[in-house]
Amino acid sequence: MAGPLRHPAAPAHGSGAPRPISHVPGAQAVVPYWLAWMEAFPTVEALAAASESQVNAQWAGLGFYRRAAMLHAAARQVVDKHGGQIPRTVDGLMGLSGVGRYTAGAIASICFDVAAPVVDGNVLRMLSRLRGVAASPKRPAYCDKLAWALAERLVVAGGGERPGDLNQAIMELGATYCAPDGTGRDSRDPLRGMYLSTAIGADAARAQAARRLAPMLAAARGSAGRGVLGCGVCGEGAAAFLDGVEEAAVAAMSKHGLRGASEAAADACATAVHKLLPLPAPKKARREERLAVLALHRCAGDAITSASWLLVRRPDGGLLSGQWELPSAPVASHKSELTADPGDQARSAAIDAALSVLGIGTSELSARRRIDRPVEHIFSHVRHTMHIETASLRGQGGGSGGAGGSGIGGSREGVRGGGGGKVGASGGGTDEGSALGGAAVLTVEDGVHWTAADGTVVCWMCSRHMAEVGVTAGVKKVLSAVEDKSGGHAAQPSARGKQGAGKRKAEGASADKQLQAQPMLNAFFSQTN
Repeated sequence: MAGPLRHPAAPAHGSGAPRPISHVPGAQAVVPYWLAWMEAFPTVEALAAASESQVNAQWAGLGFYRRAAMLHAAARQVVDKHGGQIPRTVDGLMGLSGVGRYTAGAIASICFDVAAPVVDGNVLRMLSRLRGVAASPKRPAYCDKLAWALAERLVVAGGGERPGDLNQAIMELGATYCAPDGTGRDSRDPLRGMYLSTAIGADAARAQAARRLAPMLAAARGSAGRGVLGCGVCGEGAAAFLDGVEEAAVAAMSKHGLRGASEAAADACATAVHKLLPLPAPKKARREERLAVLALHRCAGDAITSASWLLVRRPDGGLLSGQWELPSAPVASHKSELTADPGDQARSAAIDAALSVLGIGTSELSARRRIDRPVEHIFSHVRHTMHIETASLRGQGGGSGGAGGSGIGGSREGVRGGGGGKVGASGGGTDEGSALGGAAVLTVEDGVHWTAADGTVVCWMCSRHMAEVGVTAGVKKVLSAVEDKSGGHAAQPSARGKQGAGKRKAEGASADKQLQAQPMLNAFFSQTN
């Protein structure tokens, strides 16, 4: 993460926003999102005063929506408890919602010149290679203890001067020259010659050439509980690392020959061992879920371009907390439970049950059909395979929701809280502000909403309203699949994204200019003061 996200002139709340934003893969890609975020919320007061829907709309496309909620809550804490002044100490910052040790250290050092360490994935990789730590970046003895101790020694060295510059430099170094595919031998890398990882690799190649590596490693492996294998930080990783070192040395010497342990062999082994660190973290199996999803619309005739779509609001807490999605129901919790398609009967039964909870009967639907190909949406810990049906609301004309239609959420009184209109067994209208978190005032033609029997908030939304509340990428994928099937243009918020592409491109160019104005890593590391 670089450029305007860490620019010294950026306000403190602006420098804080990128911490959760930048955890999205491809930090450079989020610069336009950050610029748009700062345009929408130029001050911490503006962010605190924003509605949940406004925050979600700006965050849409980044995922990890819980981070947006915590950032929003932190802004309100700053305004309510700190008089609009962001705390300047690590302890004070960690008292804010969603702010951990890393984010607090980054903000304190970059914005307030506090000599506070930072440790993220890039720093963990760099320190592992510098010190030869044969551990996973998830191992608590390393990521929670040793790495922070090492980072603190770095930031306080030399009297703790320019801690923000140092922290930004080591994070950027870990993302560039010391990236996962870094060689440790790049002549531009300011840490070349300091990595213990490359030194170990080169030594291993020479030992292999002298036929001394095998007995050396055998002696190390035989000293269980002592020496390398007795490291409390590395643990079982030490043995795995020794195996990797031996394989790298054998491969390098096989390719380049044993004679004299050539520099080519030493370089090859050094790079291979460098890339072994840090050791890979154990991967948890991603949970698999199959969902039946209904894309229900109402529009004038067959003009799907004017459609409003039925969306439901997810409960607070858990996956996609408070986000809007299409009605759905699970049909399996693992792919092995079903064949590639659950079948028409299983899919339709799941959707019928979900509609029943919302107060909508299947007799209200027309032109009901399935989309042949399922749509996948992947989260960090779960994969959703969505089997889609699409249907229109019977008897609707232009989405007016008038008394002549089916009446689902259909009268002005029902919207304005009079309890009128047919809304299923639950009955009752809902105030717009409470349902949409203070979003734009909605009309009866679009934005009709009600509360289902189980407390779920249900709403009709066109593309404009979906853009205002910031629907998730999963919703956009489903509507895109419906559009492809219908041969029309589903009313989805992607149009807004296309219209804004030129603006984001211009913003990206502006970000590039700010990036070029930043001090280069080589210049920073070559300073002697």
